[in-house]
Amino acid sequence: MSDALDSPLVPPALREALRLSPQNGPLLLHVAEIVLRSGGFIEAEALFKRALAVEPGNTPAKLGLAAAFFQQGKHGAALVIVEDLVKGPSPSARSLLLHARLALHAGEPRLAAQQYARAREADPALADP
Repeated sequence: MSDALDSPLVPPALREALRLSPQNGPLLLHVAEIVLRSGGFIEAEALFKRALAVEPGNTPAKLGLAAAFFQQGKHGAALVIVEDLVKGPSPSARSLLLHARLALHAGEPRLAAQQYARAREADPALADP
């Protein structure tokens, strides 16, 4: 697929909005999240990268890119991003949860449990099946 916007996972109205406003960071992020939730991990990766090109410091876009990497089995790439996100004073619950998943895949159950507990503390409604 030459362009992630050509994916059938991108709703037509949002595809057209992005064609008219390709540098709209919040719109790119919204579309990328929709595509990620719909299982288009490769397309989501491309869209999150585009969002980061527009807004390089966008934390939700970084987390989305890490999630897209994780879903594709690119755990090393995901870990590089997530480790940066969780080292701050108040990381998001979603970044802690993804870090827990990555730690579990890396064979670090103690770190995984610690990060999962921190994620649940930050957002009690958060759960991982």
